[in-house]
Amino acid sequence: MALGSTGLVRDDKTTGKSGLLVVKSNSTLAAEKAKAEQEAKNNQNTPLLVGLAADLTQKWEVAKTARTSIEQRLLDCLRRRQGEYSPEKMASIKATGGSEVFMMLTSIKCRAAESWINDILFPAGDRCWEAEPTPIPDMDPEIRQELAQAVAQEAMMWMQQNGIQLPPEIVQQRMKMAEEEIATRLEKMSRETAEKMAKKIDDQFTEGKWEEAMRELVKNTVTFPTAFIKGPVVRKRKSLKWMQDGNGKWIPKVASVLRPEYYAPSPFDLYFSPSSKNVQDGYLFERHRLRRKDILAMKGVPGYDSGAIDAVLSQYGMGGLRNWLTGDQQRAELEGRPNEWLGQTDTIDALEYWGSASGRHLLDWGMDPAKVPDPNMEYEVNCWKIGSYVIKAVLNESPTGERPYDQCSFEDVPGSIWGKSVPELMADVQDVCNAAARSLVNNMAVSSGPQIEVHTDRLAIGEDISNVTPFRIWQTLSDPNGGTNNPAVRFNYPQSIADQLMKVYEFFSTLADEYTNIPKYSYGDNKGAPGTASGLSMLMSSAARGIKQVIANLDNPIEGTVRRTYIHNMLFDEDESIKGDLSVSAKGARSMVAKEQQMVRRQEFLQTTNNPTDLQIMGLEGRAMLLREAVKSFEINVDDVIPDREKLQEQMQQAMQAEMQQQQQAAMQGGQAGPAPGGSRNLDQAGNPAGGTDTRLIRQAA
Repeated sequence: MALGSTGLVRDDKTTGKSGLLVVKSNSTLAAEKAKAEQEAKNNQNTPLLVGLAADLTQKWEVAKTARTSIEQRLLDCLRRRQGEYSPEKMASIKATGGSEVFMMLTSIKCRAAESWINDILFPAGDRCWEAEPTPIPDMDPEIRQELAQAVAQEAMMWMQQNGIQLPPEIVQQRMKMAEEEIATRLEKMSRETAEKMAKKIDDQFTEGKWEEAMRELVKNTVTFPTAFIKGPVVRKRKSLKWMQDGNGKWIPKVASVLRPEYYAPSPFDLYFSPSSKNVQDGYLFERHRLRRKDILAMKGVPGYDSGAIDAVLSQYGMGGLRNWLTGDQQRAELEGRPNEWLGQTDTIDALEYWGSASGRHLLDWGMDPAKVPDPNMEYEVNCWKIGSYVIKAVLNESPTGERPYDQCSFEDVPGSIWGKSVPELMADVQDVCNAAARSLVNNMAVSSGPQIEVHTDRLAIGEDISNVTPFRIWQTLSDPNGGTNNPAVRFNYPQSIADQLMKVYEFFSTLADEYTNIPKYSYGDNKGAPGTASGLSMLMSSAARGIKQVIANLDNPIEGTVRRTYIHNMLFDEDESIKGDLSVSAKGARSMVAKEQQMVRRQEFLQTTNNPTDLQIMGLEGRAMLLREAVKSFEINVDDVIPDREKLQEQMQQAMQAEMQQQQQAAMQGGQAGPAPGGSRNLDQAGNPAGGTDTRLIRQAA
């Protein structure tokens, strides 16, 4: 490294290039920073961004006001799952004194439902979605035209060689045969393309943490009135790769790559227009809490204004930007961040807007007329606003105008974006059980010892009324009224009603099973469950009807994220071999639940038929077929456990030959005296032991 006249000259030995590092004074850096901020502000003063910022501010105030009642529902659901009373309820309990116990029934039901759903949605070694070619792949009109020309030339050559013109029906038949052949090839190509696209999406889901987002969605679904998932969202991330240098040494290489990601935003962070019925209706805001590195990662991502991002970092990068809203502190405490307000300088609040805007407004705001061909149409836009800066303002890139959000509720409410959650469905039961438990604890405390009534004027001087011990001797004075049945100290024992309160608690806790369709025996509590496996299976099948609807609701976000990822790949992926006319969908809740129940039935059938009579009827091959189907659901290789048909037949023939050799040896030892006990049996015309297995059937089956 050497010092030059204009600065520091650096020799880069890694690349073999020389770079120039210019030394600047603090005043020069401050002047350049001020110039960049002024340019960003000037850009923000364009008619487009000024009008857009004003419109976003107005809509944000409306959406924020409309969310007031929903905010209390969200907080109440979170409290019930966490096992905490609301501040108002806790104040009332403390005013009357006694126990503050909170029975965790809601938490148990939520965790049971979450585990049950995850077991069905994420089976081992299988996807809960699929990508398939369309039933009839579309044939390119150009291919059809070329095919018609080829058939016409073939007919003309036939006429030239044979001097006879082919009848039109023969030409049409030949054309039909050629189309069927090409359709078969197209179908095969479509299946290969679908498999490549499925692998691509699967890889993107792994890198973009799709399954983690789905599991968070399931958790929010059982906890809150409505849960949400978002994706794909293109983000710039650092990717680590290992490369070999000239000496063969492995060195790390970090590069920034753009990749789609997925996450489940908290219901606390989404705000909708008052008339919204779903995430695609009206408009919505998502509130983000970002750090400097999150905002820096937006630079270079298509659609973001790097100048505005620099201005945001310059203005809010050190002091932060936090707009505290109603319920933020209560939410932070329930989520385990009671001192979050201390770190408000570390985060910057951002508003992301998704909604429609009329073409006329976009033109008035100064948008390029080429992007707004019809002023009377509605155009979907996506905008990001931090403080007074709009860092992103683009048209929705989706061909259908779909927003990258999906929603799901444990129980839908028609016509509303907000459904009902497990804590809300069993709210009354939880409240009654809490009241019964508090009364039970209070009654047990009161009835655990005597209530003492003392006439203090009849106690001897120095007697301590707070000292109640066994074999205590009380020094008292005589009754001034001369009574003999009026002791100075009386012991009264309050009545215990623990049995009645426990019955009340058990009755209402059982109602929680019916209100939520999550019975106790679904998570291991065998109380009230039948004693046989078939009886328990029948009850589980009946209970699964309720969970089926929940999983059917989850099909929408699964299919939505897969479909949008497929569209993203069709638009932006450079690999043409994965592109085609495909149909992507979730596998279906009912089929997955039925598959789980089928596995239970198969296990029961295996146990029922595990006897000599049924084994003789179905044979070893039939038994092996059942075992292979049962093993498929495990994370093991079926061929390592169950032999295939040819190997099984070979084992059966070897066993039969060994048996026949034993019989022949026994017959030879028995001589002419006839077969000894356990010796050989008579053979039929086919050479098989009489009453034994017919090898002709095995050969015929093979």
